[in-house]
Amino acid sequence: FIPMAFHVDYWDHLGWKDRFARPEYSERQRMYQKSGRLSSVYTPGFVLNGREWQGWFRRGSPDISLGRKVGRLQITVSPGMHAIAKFNPVPGRKVDDLNANLVVLGFDINSEIGAGENSGRDLQEDFVILGHSLSKADTELTWILPWPEITANMARKLAVVVWLSREGDPKPIQATGGWLGRD
Repeated sequence: FIPMAFHVDYWDHLGWKDRFARPEYSERQRMYQKSGRLSSVYTPGFVLNGREWQGWFRRGSPDISLGRKVGRLQITVSPGMHAIAKFNPVPGRKVDDLNANLVVLGFDINSEIGAGENSGRDLQEDFVILGHSLSKADTELTWILPWPEITANMARKLAVVVWLSREGDPKPIQATGGWLGRD
């Protein structure tokens, strides 16, 4: 279970631009909706194991039980340069057309809200995606993911996450991650 906050930009026109929002994150949410995995595009929207989860609104607990085994994903990270991901699938697992995604997450971030319904408040943020990169399918099941361009890095702690998904389907197949040391 690896939470990640993809900040969307479709509210930026209300007077306060979210410094972590990116158009591609809004498009990602729309892709979930187009694929039938999200009923509509809204904020906050929660996706768990590739499907919409509305339990947060009812203060429910997510089902984070382990799914079926798919294989082992390992990463070697060279911060600022790249990450190398290697997937060893369980026998018989379909493995063609897998893409690898890399994100750097920021934690313990303070954001001053300048406009809108939360104007004047300070927002404490965790699990914020500061940068994302993607490597397309690799028949050898090894990807060299370029280090993403990091935006607005005021995080006190950083983490890295890599996950695999099929081309055209945002649902994660396997994921791994860990903390990054600060230099």
